[in-house]
Amino acid sequence: MLVPSSPAASQNIGEALAIELAARGHNLIITARREDVLRALADRITGQYGVTVEVRPVDLADPSERAKLCDELALRNISILCANAGTATFGPVAALDPEGEKAQVQLNVLGVHDLTLAVLPGMTARKAGGILISGSVAGNSPIPNKRHVCGEQGVRQHVQRVFARRAQARRRARHRVGARSGTRDVAGSA
Repeated sequence: MLVPSSPAASQNIGEALAIELAARGHNLIITARREDVLRALADRITGQYGVTVEVRPVDLADPSERAKLCDELALRNISILCANAGTATFGPVAALDPEGEKAQVQLNVLGVHDLTLAVLPGMTARKAGGILISGSVAGNSPIPNKRHVCGEQGVRQHVQRVFARRAQARRRARHRVGARSGTRDVAGSA
């Protein structure tokens, strides 16, 4: 079974992505911290679109919880990873809770990194799949009192560009080999 996975699917962008993928007939694994909200969304999506929706209540800021999800996803045939979980804080650095800021980095940076690395080997082996990393435009320029968000979003954008460039290079290499042999391999996007 090829299943899109959408962290932070309980609201906003994640919810919209889950609904759109379900409308296109994809079965889903949705994750967020709040199980009650996830279950309500899963029931609504299943009822409306008739797809299977698996619920995984996970705090992606917690390395041990995130590792369990990554281990599971690594064993599954994930067709699309939508990495859109994230939070932001605002204020002078000295006034912010250091533990909360560390948890934000765990979620916004390492969450994307770890989930991507969990599904990428399977996608590469299948020569099929996609990874959508969404984030804020705050990574494009510094904003006063938003230091973490700017840096974290910059990292998310960099990770996305690196994986996109790798995929483009692999496609070009396959195309060159196919052109020489008289065949053309266009499979895969991850």
